[in-house]
Amino acid sequence: MFDAAPDPALPGLQHLTDQDLARITGATDVRILRLRHHPGSRAVLHVAFHKDGTPGEGVIWFFWAEKMEKLRQSVPQMRSDPVTGAAFEAFPQDHRVPEIAQFMANPSSHAQALMGEAASALPVLVRYRPGLSATFRWTTTKGAVHFVKIARKADVGGQAALISALARQLQGKAARVSEVAGFASQIGAIAYRAAAGQPFDAVLPALTGAALARSTQLMLGGLAALWECDLPGQDRMDRADYLRRAERSARIIARTSVSRRRSSSISKPCSPATK
Repeated sequence: MFDAAPDPALPGLQHLTDQDLARITGATDVRILRLRHHPGSRAVLHVAFHKDGTPGEGVIWFFWAEKMEKLRQSVPQMRSDPVTGAAFEAFPQDHRVPEIAQFMANPSSHAQALMGEAASALPVLVRYRPGLSATFRWTTTKGAVHFVKIARKADVGGQAALISALARQLQGKAARVSEVAGFASQIGAIAYRAAAGQPFDAVLPALTGAALARSTQLMLGGLAALWECDLPGQDRMDRADYLRRAERSARIIARTSVSRRRSSSISKPCSPATK
């Protein structure tokens, strides 16, 4: 059972059972991964599931009645549920970020622009934020690893310029930013070359004593250098901005209840899906 706080504009969001989730998605073993809820406006349930034995993921949308009806008319291929008023899209379909499906329909046609050479295989999804963005891991025929991000209404040219500005400011300092390999403005995609070395959280458990202190000092120094950089054309977030976001997230968590079985699975990463 999944239960959100009462929301008169989204009555179908309350008291969702396993049977409801299966009916809405047309799939089995449906697990809720993330929730975004804007009371009185919309809710987004990011889910993982199995269909015909194949793992996948997608999004269950809840909107107020008028918005949902307009959405059904404009996106007729979307799966609708008359019981809850919800609609469902399986990845890579996302009506708010249609560029994801455009990319996945023929990724090889974008390989040269994004990575500078052909791909060795299909891109693998590593993170999906419904309605916002998707990030893929993609490898070239020469073995170079890239991370491709497609975001809603992204100014990828501006992002590439920002990364270049950061790289110039960080020269000679402990922090570095991943290099932009290329971008494709028509689908809002930008590709970053994978950073060298190992992730700090992977190295950390093996460190002790002086090595741990030194590594932590380097990490903090790198973060401090990054925070001191100017961000041309970007609005800075101050402490109050971060607190507002944290408080809003805390309120959503406090208003939402999930059964014991589902709460144990909500933090598990979903299986990559590229179909």
